[in-house]
Amino acid sequence: LARSIDGGLTWSPLSYDAVLVEPICQASLLRYDDARLLFSNPASRKRERMALRLSEDDGRTWLRSLVLHEGPAAYSCLTVALGGMIGCLYECGDVHPYERIRFARVPPDALKGG
Repeated sequence: LARSIDGGLTWSPLSYDAVLVEPICQASLLRYDDARLLFSNPASRKRERMALRLSEDDGRTWLRSLVLHEGPAAYSCLTVALGGMIGCLYECGDVHPYERIRFARVPPDALKGG
């Protein structure tokens, strides 16, 4: 991870976050509000288990999460919809991660602590 506090003009040195497991697949990161960040990706060493995570301390910790799809999954893209609902568009399938594209609408309080 690298952080910027000036709109991307400069960046901190790279660091590793063991909580955000990444199988070399496009993840999505989105600011929800002033302190909260959303992160989605296949939460596994393989392209499987699409998960949505919420940080309530500007990305220092990721204590709330929700698995959207247990099976094969790949790229994802996040948005904040009307009323504060979290939207996640992602690839998934039963055998391969590229069989279909799903859109999940998730209320922020659906992400559980853990």
